[in-house]
Amino acid sequence: MMRIAIAIPAYNSRRTIVETLESLQKQGPPLDAVEAVWLADDGSEDGTVAAARQAWKASVPLRVLEGEAHVGQGRNSNRVMMAVGELVEWVLFLHADDVVKPSWLSTMMSQIQHCGPSVASICSSWDSLQPDGAVMAGEEAPQRPVETIGPSPRTIRDTLWKGCWWHISGCAIRRRAFWDVGGLDPAFTYNGDFEILLRWFAHGWSVRYVPRSLIAYRQHEASVSSSAFRSDEDIRQSLQVTQRYAAPLPWSLLAALHARNGLFAARRIGRAFLQGRLRRGLLSVRTLWMVGVSAVQCARRGR
Repeated sequence: MMRIAIAIPAYNSRRTIVETLESLQKQGPPLDAVEAVWLADDGSEDGTVAAARQAWKASVPLRVLEGEAHVGQGRNSNRVMMAVGELVEWVLFLHADDVVKPSWLSTMMSQIQHCGPSVASICSSWDSLQPDGAVMAGEEAPQRPVETIGPSPRTIRDTLWKGCWWHISGCAIRRRAFWDVGGLDPAFTYNGDFEILLRWFAHGWSVRYVPRSLIAYRQHEASVSSSAFRSDEDIRQSLQVTQRYAAPLPWSLLAALHARNGLFAARRIGRAFLQGRLRRGLLSVRTLWMVGVSAVQCARRGR
């Protein structure tokens, strides 16, 4: 039987970690097959660890990996992947603000048992819980078969254009595949999911996609994605990903990718100035300039 662990990277997550752990403890018998649940605390100062220990009642051990300093999501995730040990074959990832649906663990464990040796990760769709209480529902198509996306130049091109359909929240990762490509790149504080997905494809690994929404992901002021939108880090890191994987791409696609990022930046400029937020608008002006510089660099390389 495969050895499986669950990892939950967390940072100042006292307000959400309890609900995350409560939803995990409702997974039923599949939870008993898990070797351990690891809470990788990234130097929290709000009592995250104490809240988690108090909330955990299951027989499966909760192992806490406490960081003395805040090192960021990428390094913290790499740290827990190292800590689970070489005998663990698969690690299921949750963020400390996720809520898993009742069939999440049973579905993922079934997919782990039946996937081939070239599969690096198994992911699913997800719901987004907005700060105002609205729910943006993910894909729910149980009639569709599970899809295995194999490595190829076309896969890389399509993924760059469509965006990151793989989400580390709620996914299962083969530990050997994770370290085969060097783990998460800490430089990508927002687009780490996107970058490692492309790196797997570039190294010959496949990824499976379950067309069902198995988790709910909270959007809130402190979430990584919300912070990235406020600082334009999402656009800037998208440019870095494009630069890294630009070599085999046709100029038409590179131009379209840069045009799309430029449009995102332009919209933010207009919105900020209309709202009287001069500093925010100037930030996006600089981002728009960076889009142009990146486009010129890619064009020169393609000559």
